[in-house]
Amino acid sequence: MLATAAQEGLDVTGIAADLTAWEPQEDYDILLFDRTLHMLAAPDRRAVLTRSLPHLCPGGWVLISDEKGNLEDFRRIFAAEPGAWHTEQDSRGVLFMKRA
Repeated sequence: MLATAAQEGLDVTGIAADLTAWEPQEDYDILLFDRTLHMLAAPDRRAVLTRSLPHLCPGGWVLISDEKGNLEDFRRIFAAEPGAWHTEQDSRGVLFMKRA
């Protein structure tokens, strides 16, 4: 994926880490959680997302593909900041949120 991004002239940072211990060190335009959060226990899923969101730039995107049953938990996290998030897609296990 990183090689393809470089060919397209995109500045992409790929990080492989233990999500339960990962602490973002910079701010990002996009946070992508593609079928990874469902592998964690519910408290860990919530902690990862809660810890990551402050590191998303204004106008940035959070893209989550996960088990449909987990999305309600994620929706609550975004709803805790009224007006800070806009839902772009919320269906069939996909939640795309944009920071205001």
